[in-house]
Amino acid sequence: MLPSICLPTIPSCGCRRNKRDTAARLPIIQGNTTKDSLCSNNAIREIILKNIKPDPTKSKAAIHSEMKSKLGGNYVVTCSNELVSFIADASNYCVDGNDTQTCYVFEI
Repeated sequence: MLPSICLPTIPSCGCRRNKRDTAARLPIIQGNTTKDSLCSNNAIREIILKNIKPDPTKSKAAIHSEMKSKLGGNYVVTCSNELVSFIADASNYCVDGNDTQTCYVFEI
């Protein structure tokens, strides 16, 4: 039979890694929202809906042109027939479109 050996124990420091809160954090959405739109500015929404063309490139150009002439400022405009994933930090924005195309407008 082997002799038992007693090893000194190291006291725990209580320095365990804290787990991050993994609960989904939803953004605070201000403005008009529906199932298909997310807008902080209804004027942008109206410009998007008025200028949707069959070709996303033409929609983008028409929306951007009217945004500059009617609202001034600098905007990023993207239109796509596919869903787009993005992160934006803008207080003046709108995402809207029709059954075949969605346009995203953010003031920069």
